[in-house]
Amino acid sequence: MRFFLLLLFTLSIYSQETDNVEEVVTLGTKASIKSGIEKQKNSDQIVSVVDSDSLGEFPDETAAEAVRRLSGVGVENDQGEGRYITLRGMSGDLNAVSMNGALVPAPEGGRKVLLDGLPTELLDSIEVYKSLIPSQDSEGIGGRIEFKTKRATELEKTLFKLKFDNTYNDFVDDFDSPKLSLTYGDKLSENFGLIFGYTYQDKHIISNNNETGYEPWGNLPNGNKYLARDWEMRFYDLNRKREGITLDFDVILNNNSSIFMNYLTNEYTDNEVRHKDEFRARDLVESSVSDSSAAYQRITSDKETRKRIEIRKIETKILGYENNIGDYLIKFQTSESFAEQDDTNNVDAKFRAECRIRQGDEICGTYNWSNPKFINLTLTDAGASLLEPSNYDWDEFEIDYGVIQDREYAYKIDFINENLDFNGNALVIEFGAKSSRRIKSNRAGNYDASGDVLAGLLNYSPYSPNKFWYFPQKLSFFADPDAVYSLQNQVRDNLELNPADYWRSQENINALYVMGTIRYRNSVLVTGFRNESTIFETTGFNNGDISEPLNFKNSYDFFAPSFNYKYFYKDNIQLRAAYYRSLSRPGFEQTAPVPEIDENEGSGDFSGSMGNPDLKAYEADNIDFAIEIYGNDYYLTAGTFYKSISNTIYPRVLANQIIGGISFSKLETYANAGESSIKGVEINIFSELNRFIPLDGFFISANITLSDGDSSFSPGGENGITYTIPFRKLSEENANFSLGYDQGKVDARFAVNYRSSYLDYLGDEGAELFNDDFGYGYIRFTDDYTSMDFTARYDIDDRLSVKLEAKNITNQPEFYYWNTPDRLSQYDEYGSSISLGFRYNY
Repeated sequence: MRFFLLLLFTLSIYSQETDNVEEVVTLGTKASIKSGIEKQKNSDQIVSVVDSDSLGEFPDETAAEAVRRLSGVGVENDQGEGRYITLRGMSGDLNAVSMNGALVPAPEGGRKVLLDGLPTELLDSIEVYKSLIPSQDSEGIGGRIEFKTKRATELEKTLFKLKFDNTYNDFVDDFDSPKLSLTYGDKLSENFGLIFGYTYQDKHIISNNNETGYEPWGNLPNGNKYLARDWEMRFYDLNRKREGITLDFDVILNNNSSIFMNYLTNEYTDNEVRHKDEFRARDLVESSVSDSSAAYQRITSDKETRKRIEIRKIETKILGYENNIGDYLIKFQTSESFAEQDDTNNVDAKFRAECRIRQGDEICGTYNWSNPKFINLTLTDAGASLLEPSNYDWDEFEIDYGVIQDREYAYKIDFINENLDFNGNALVIEFGAKSSRRIKSNRAGNYDASGDVLAGLLNYSPYSPNKFWYFPQKLSFFADPDAVYSLQNQVRDNLELNPADYWRSQENINALYVMGTIRYRNSVLVTGFRNESTIFETTGFNNGDISEPLNFKNSYDFFAPSFNYKYFYKDNIQLRAAYYRSLSRPGFEQTAPVPEIDENEGSGDFSGSMGNPDLKAYEADNIDFAIEIYGNDYYLTAGTFYKSISNTIYPRVLANQIIGGISFSKLETYANAGESSIKGVEINIFSELNRFIPLDGFFISANITLSDGDSSFSPGGENGITYTIPFRKLSEENANFSLGYDQGKVDARFAVNYRSSYLDYLGDEGAELFNDDFGYGYIRFTDDYTSMDFTARYDIDDRLSVKLEAKNITNQPEFYYWNTPDRLSQYDEYGSSISLGFRYNY
């Protein structure tokens, strides 16, 4: 921080002394939208663009929230913030994410990239490619998201921006989330330019959660859809600190060559306290069952306190060189990307009490779910013992250890000749190669110290955070998190890594491509092919025994032809068509050998559970058609798309098969399912309202994406039944609407974002899937979600402005349910928030 303050002071002095800045132009939302439209108009691919039009001027806080304004883009939230991007309704692990052409790795165990940790202040534009060309990686059947920072030598004048905000959330009940960012850039000479960006945020988040466990319908007494194994109320109180830096410089060596460097690092730390109030219901009173309630003679209550400090980091380093030799422009780029999730500093303590009626008609309590989002428990006199902290004994105390690391090294070279002719038309030939090596590993451990500490809850300063509980049922009492956290000093030396949870995977990809671009008088054709060869290796230990290492290897090729055609029907009307092949490689956790397998009585075959290193990649044939109409003050586009997808991955039981060279009579794992298909339409519109009514400055921006998709799924039971289920994570309806005003000193926007429900995952904890009774009751869905935001900025003068932003105005909850909305899985609230701040541009 001292380095930052010193740099800020130095740059402020420099900015005051420099005299090469004659004018500061503050660009508003309307200008940014038009700039993005212009970029997608000129592109030879089907693409949507979010453009700051000046570095660090996005109206949204995180990269995920900025992108969700585009057609076909949805967001999965976490703690009220956009975290993962879905494209055309498809899950985040089916999309590719890159920064200036380099992979953005995933700090978690899969391929989904966390984008709530990437502040928009570090970006210049975000481009969402819905069709691919051969010069791009084939990864991403949903699409490709490219984050770009500005090239320093492209600056026309000194860039200096300072932004500060503080946020009020009605759950936090205070202005308690400051955010600061600085951007500085300049061409320090004709041949050298530099851009530096820094952002810092300390965000206080409080949220509430209400959820139940899972039980197949057939196991529920009388077939009712009510409380299954347990019911939980959760309370989260966390501080999320983000700190990020970007550094970009360009050096023009001579008229023919230049070098550039991009560096981005972003780290955020969650200091989280979680309290869980859990009630497990047993011994149902059959005569009490109704459509909305049931009574039990046995209720177990757990009071859990968890405190953890989790650190996630994303880093990319890029070094590039460009040189003109003869008719060819040669581009060489090397990059290193790194991500880490460090969850090594946490404790989890649980205290337990029980009410149990062993005879007679007395009950402990009655559950009511007449409103399935808010379950209530009414305790009787017998159950009142669960309300006394003195009745809670020590039950569990655990320390978890987990470090996931993801690193990729990549090298690519491109040869571009723009000086060719094809029957009188301009021809560009491009070809090149890329080689990458990606290594992902998981090291985990756990120490169960439950037997080491015997004191009851009263010894840990029980308190209640009821002030922040917004559900009808009050949250109860818990051990003080600091008192519990200090216990780890007594037992942490006993913590050992667990080989049973260890895995390491390496993915080597070598690619070659050839591409031609022909610019006819009234059309543009981009066509060619790309071939990617993948070698995948993974390692683990059977049953945690280091004397039983398991090593697996898999390799495959993917040939991807591509065709993008743009036809200029009129001066302001474009028609587009595209066909391309793409793939999405299996998730690392799905292929990782975390095995629990045993030989079947010396028969030579095995049974048990394990990831599947033989999984095939998702492969898709993609077709797109679109029409685009551009005017001076409006834009309209409509398109349709179709994806034929093979090798969709789902959990399954495989019988009598060889996996990774091992013969299994029965293996609980992941497997490639049958064919899937997705089809949809997209419509976008932008218009200034003075075309229709005499209101200068007002504009609307809206889009809608409608899609439909399904997969064939066989759970692996003996009857071999195949089910048709919705394609996972596919939201069939996505829509955005913005009403804006941008005139004079005022720039304001009211935005509504909507997505429909989608299949979140199958079953709970996996095991219930693998039988012959599978049905739609096993499916967890995410409910419809609508959010409303408002942003307004007022320019005091050419350099200083003030800004107000209101997010999640209606306190929209996240709701998950088992098959039908009357069967609760999870319900979360995060509260509404308002931020106030200023912007200074020089």
